[in-house]
Amino acid sequence: MANEYYEDEIEYFKHIGHELGHLWWRNGIHDSWEDWLNESFAEYSALLAIRVVYGEDKFNEFIDMYKKETKDFAPIKNIDRSASNAHALLYKKGPVILSELEKQVGMEAFQKLLGEVYSRKVDHTELLYEVISEAINDKAKEMLDKFLNT
Repeated sequence: MANEYYEDEIEYFKHIGHELGHLWWRNGIHDSWEDWLNESFAEYSALLAIRVVYGEDKFNEFIDMYKKETKDFAPIKNIDRSASNAHALLYKKGPVILSELEKQVGMEAFQKLLGEVYSRKVDHTELLYEVISEAINDKAKEMLDKFLNT
């Protein structure tokens, strides 16, 4: 019983964290694949909060679960926002992509990038690529493009 409550508590925490994330991540076009800039970033922000409050293991559990659930999914780039799997792509595959990017560039550089994305009010992926090139490097931009296309 206690374990069940704990899991529910984390799910509630994640849900609230996701919705609060939209205070920062809301500039992408909502009815296109660019909505990943809203939903994936908000969900990943909620997972980052889980990492801080509940620990790295719980954070990794979510990332691993999301990876497993989306491993055979189409790329995020150019998906039809009304497609049946769009929700899972944006809410689960997108955070996995952001996690991979964070692993590649490091937590400090990734957090700096999030600040730049927010302050520049990034509303489309091409602008995100520009910001990544400036804040980190072209290799990170190419890496993200590859992740979004696979």
